[in-house]
Amino acid sequence: VVSTQSTGEASSATAPSVQVVSKGNVAELVEGNIVGSAAYEEYLRLEKQLKAVEKGLENFQRQSDKDLVKMRSQLKLITVTPINTISASSHEHMATKVKEISSILRGKKVTRNMQVTDSGINSTTLNFCTLTAATKFVEQACEQVGNAENLIPAYSFGTVLVGIWQQNALFGELFLGQLHRHCPYTVPAYWSRGKDESNNEYLKRLGYSEVDGKLEEKEKFLKKMEGCMKLYGAIITATPPYQGKVSPCGISQGWVWLSRVLNMQPIPDISATVLHAFLVTASHGMFRKYGAQFMKVLDFMHRVYLPKLEEVSESFGPATRLKLFLEKAIRDRSFPTPDGVITEHIIPI
Repeated sequence: VVSTQSTGEASSATAPSVQVVSKGNVAELVEGNIVGSAAYEEYLRLEKQLKAVEKGLENFQRQSDKDLVKMRSQLKLITVTPINTISASSHEHMATKVKEISSILRGKKVTRNMQVTDSGINSTTLNFCTLTAATKFVEQACEQVGNAENLIPAYSFGTVLVGIWQQNALFGELFLGQLHRHCPYTVPAYWSRGKDESNNEYLKRLGYSEVDGKLEEKEKFLKKMEGCMKLYGAIITATPPYQGKVSPCGISQGWVWLSRVLNMQPIPDISATVLHAFLVTASHGMFRKYGAQFMKVLDFMHRVYLPKLEEVSESFGPATRLKLFLEKAIRDRSFPTPDGVITEHIIPI
């Protein structure tokens, strides 16, 4: 078993234990769901906050007044345009994106294409833009990161996201709430089917999308979950853009997530997919932080967890990819910094 206790961000001299299980973090049945009680409490807190913001925006989003419809369209365009154009072209580019999006979420005027725009200064418009931005980052994880041929988009989005989060705590919490909705394995949780819940409703709660009354194929669903986990791995290993400010979701959160997953019984294909996605993205940072202790966890996964996972696997690919990764990691004991990783603060004090 793997402990979720962490020594924090400041010191890398010691690391979490891999023998002692911390109470409240071992997977158990909580309201019929397989999830650690501490993880479930945090999920409920984030979901409550997300619902409160959504409820506060109901009237604003429901009104069909022509001017309000135009305003919503303009606010959405102002917010999503800089997110859509995030790339790894340069450190300066990403620093500019952090500052621009942060300014929009504070209601400050920004200049784009020689035009000055702003998101207003009242709480409704600011919450609308903040929720729109948080949701857009999750959508980018599902689409662009999940379908990318390499990890560069994950690190680009992760770096910009952490920079915005450093400046705006509500944005970060709404992002996590939306991420958990789209990919409950980031909690991590394995939701059970409700008594009166249809199969389609249940699968949508697990993260499947429905288009024209038809659920997406399993392969596409797994790609989305992979993208969400890669973005999460990029977030927890990101060098905080603002120098002098700690990351609001740093490497210790990655240790907690990994520990919680390994204390849960694996489920077909999903467990292998999310673990592999997390490890290929975050292992360089985990090894740099925890060293030999991280290697002990990988050895535990290979010896104890992987056989359990292979017993329940429904397809060849996910479990095989995870097995090959673990074998190489244990053999080489080396995790080169992947392309796209930003290793320095990009916004000085």
